[in-house]
Amino acid sequence: MARYFCGVEGGSTSTEVAIISDDGKQCSKVVGPHVNQWTLGLEKAVERTVFLIESALKKANLPINTLLLAVGLALSGIDSEENARDFENGLRKVRPALAEQLYACNDCYGTLFAVTEKGGIVLIAGTGSNCKLIRENLSAYGVGGHGHMLGDEGSGEFLIHRFLDVGRAFWIAHRVIKTYLDDDEGLVLTSFDTSAAKKAIFDYFGLRHNVDLLEPHYHFEKNYYSGLCQKIAELARAGDALCRHVFYEAGFFLGAHVMAVLQKADLSWRMNSEGVNIVCRGGVFNSWDLLEAGKWSFQTTYRLYTPLPFLLRGFRDRVTPDIETKKIVHSIRLVFITSSVAVGAALLAAHVKFHLDLPRNHSYQLLAEFRA
Repeated sequence: MARYFCGVEGGSTSTEVAIISDDGKQCSKVVGPHVNQWTLGLEKAVERTVFLIESALKKANLPINTLLLAVGLALSGIDSEENARDFENGLRKVRPALAEQLYACNDCYGTLFAVTEKGGIVLIAGTGSNCKLIRENLSAYGVGGHGHMLGDEGSGEFLIHRFLDVGRAFWIAHRVIKTYLDDDEGLVLTSFDTSAAKKAIFDYFGLRHNVDLLEPHYHFEKNYYSGLCQKIAELARAGDALCRHVFYEAGFFLGAHVMAVLQKADLSWRMNSEGVNIVCRGGVFNSWDLLEAGKWSFQTTYRLYTPLPFLLRGFRDRVTPDIETKKIVHSIRLVFITSSVAVGAALLAAHVKFHLDLPRNHSYQLLAEFRA
């Protein structure tokens, strides 16, 4: 008789749950709201998780009291052994007979295991940003993942099944708003024309005056706030210099994340002739053309008649100099995962708790490759 594993992948915006059989076949997948314990509180986060797991069991035509072999919980907001165990214990308290084994960890682990069990680097740019070097023994070194108050440089959010919608990003949206506001008040002047950005900001939030910005900032909803980035992306693609600059800047910071964790990797691993794969997840990568490569540009501003040169620095501009030194890494390949990362969480639980390496049926696309 078949036995089953469950994988839960919880980002800052939504949660994906998958049921797989003990031969690696995916039986069901459901998508629901986020289960971030720092936003909801542990009790509410656990309740949502149980509901979504039961929904996935129903979709797989399995009784909701099915005893699963293991549940892998790859969740944003879990960054220590202590809060991982807290989440597992909370789940055990609500549903003692849910599974023989539970394994909670950061969402980067589920992303990596959707592709390989051999270790690697994960770069997430969704509602927030995170980058982790995960070694084969599951030890890790990370940069970012501290939330919008302490970082999230390069972050973005795409809502429809996480990968299919237009990009929406807290960091990018906030950067544009702050640039406009500081310039308009004369605090920090910019060489960019901010008129198009101002119109997008005022139209999106329904503002009449700058002071009206207090409402979306004091009654803060990160997903709604991040939605402004759809308009910013449209302006960037239409050639607006400020919006293009902010996207390139986001790409530069993502490149900095990668180079930071690479320096903590084993020298022989990162300098191998085949290069290093960076497993990418998150909707901001759907705007890769706005993130990748900067260039010199000349902008005639609304204040000055002389064109001013400035450098738009993107992802490529951050990683290429380090690669060319041949001291940090031989080459890197960015692969964007398009298959279920919740399956990765299930595979991770099978690997850790039962020492099983089940077959993978993952898919991805090559975003870019950088060589010395």
